[in-house]
Amino acid sequence: MDENIAQHMRDRPAERVWLVWDAAPQRDFDGVALAAGLRPLGDYWIEIDADRAEQVLAHVLRTGLAYSDEHMPEHRARRLAREFIRSCGTDETRYATNTKGLPGNHLASWMPATDYTIDGGIVILGTSRSACYWVADED
Repeated sequence: MDENIAQHMRDRPAERVWLVWDAAPQRDFDGVALAAGLRPLGDYWIEIDADRAEQVLAHVLRTGLAYSDEHMPEHRARRLAREFIRSCGTDETRYATNTKGLPGNHLASWMPATDYTIDGGIVILGTSRSACYWVADED
């Protein structure tokens, strides 16, 4: 992944941002979470396809989780999300998140992976690498 893309992702305003891209391949989503410093969610991971992972990631990059404030233009968030997702390959790659809705949607149920008020992101299991982008905000 291009370092410029990684820096834009790290610079997203939040209480905390986790970005792990070049992690060794893991066996499951909990392994990726632990490698990133997040709480493993076990059966609470919600597996999603690549298109949904890109949508979730673009939303997390663009929108504040606590107050839905805009952190970057939609076109930039979509570009960063697309590059991050594609950088992990496509063959046999799996994706997961912690909510059925979009992170920060107060009507959706979610399982926290941190001790912050609200968090969300995606974890990726690829055949050659694992990756994680996670954001936490406070209320």
